[in-house]
Amino acid sequence: MSKQELHGPMLTRAVAADAAVQDATTRRIRVSFASEDMLVLRSSWFDEPWLERLGLSPEEVDLSFLNGGTAPVLWGHDQFERDNNIGVVERAWVEGGRGYADIRLSMRDDVGDIMQDITDAILSNISTGYQIQERTLVKQNEVGPSEYRVTRWMPLEISLVSIPADATVGVGRSTEASTNFLVTDLPNQL
Repeated sequence: MSKQELHGPMLTRAVAADAAVQDATTRRIRVSFASEDMLVLRSSWFDEPWLERLGLSPEEVDLSFLNGGTAPVLWGHDQFERDNNIGVVERAWVEGGRGYADIRLSMRDDVGDIMQDITDAILSNISTGYQIQERTLVKQNEVGPSEYRVTRWMPLEISLVSIPADATVGVGRSTEASTNFLVTDLPNQL
């Protein structure tokens, strides 16, 4: 098994929300933000395309930032416009191969319409922005991209999105995200 350390930009991945409004008055919502079930095609300027599966065991995913009390809930991964910072992650955990989070949306008037669309099941797609620190080769393919399991990663934000990149499987990547990585082979560990 070959492991590689990665240094690169934040990536995004979208899933159907599986959202449950916990308390409409305080705008608290429970969402699923990641799953081990899906493979996502990634590409880079510095490496061949690869198929990515996010690992969700406790030693693979670092939820410390999401659980730090300041991780943002964004509209469409837009971290630069204040109006698109629409909430905060209150708590994140892993259960049954899925990442879950309790989020709280802002009480601002302009976020009320978003909350109503979530309540009405009109807005139901979630995406997460994350950084990969390590991936492990799972399957070397002679033709086409090889499969890697992301064995160390950190989610940095949760976004509400209108259209995921691949609506047919509910998982995708941001079409605007830079995917330039510096990839370093790590020594084999026995």
